[in-house]
Amino acid sequence: MIFLMLFQDITLLVSFFFILPFVLLIVCKKCVATCNPLINELAYYVD
Repeated sequence: MIFLMLFQDITLLVSFFFILPFVLLIVCKKCVATCNPLINELAYYVD
């Protein structure tokens, strides 16, 4: 019984660490998508 719970925890951790990079990638892409126009405008004004 305890082994089963431990196994569930391990699979949860593994799936978490497997999904985390994808989530970060998506968040970064969205961040870049929203920040890019702002950066372009700033660069335009700085030039």
